[in-house]
Amino acid sequence: MHIGRKLTAPAAIVATALCLPLTACVDTASQVRVEPAAAPSKIARRPGVSPRGATVALASVAGAPQDVNDRFAQAFAQSAGAQEVTTVEPAKAEYLVRAYIDAGAGEPGVTRLSYVIDLFDRSKKRVARLTDAMPVKGAAADPWAAADDSALAALAARSAGDLADALTNTPEAVAGAAVASAAPSAPRHSAAAGTTAVARQAPAAAGARLGLAATR
Repeated sequence: MHIGRKLTAPAAIVATALCLPLTACVDTASQVRVEPAAAPSKIARRPGVSPRGATVALASVAGAPQDVNDRFAQAFAQSAGAQEVTTVEPAKAEYLVRAYIDAGAGEPGVTRLSYVIDLFDRSKKRVARLTDAMPVKGAAADPWAAADDSALAALAARSAGDLADALTNTPEAVAGAAVASAAPSAPRHSAAAGTTAVARQAPAAAGARLGLAATR
């Protein structure tokens, strides 16, 4: 798995994004529903790079009943923020995300929740596909019965973490990290001098205020 484009290796935004037509996000071939892969597919995080430099919008969530899709979208947006992923309106995003979630029988007494995260650039080309699964205790005729808020939060956190790792390899995130590392830091002695000056002035100012209050 790799990201292209010459790489080396919340709530309101989500609601707006989910209303986008699919044709505004991806090419025709990518609109077919994707079954989660059996083996996890991830992209290693690039050391020293934060994902915040690459803006993202969640374009859609599919695969589950609508209420489950909606709850996953909310949990995903919260987890993405915790992972330093910068979410913006779809029209302003450098990358669009389509998420597919699935539930099925695992081992006896266990339900398997899985996801596929497709990442698209502005030209609607898919640049990465991230997949993984997690077991949830409990089994029922309807496997989505196991997708309570806690399970969806865990699934969203795992998928958002994978997305954050992938985004650290994007040109935007790498460039942002380079700019941040090149920015000059303020001299320490200047800050210390300013703090000392403020400390010296504080008692006098306080005394003046107290004196004014006393005369009144």
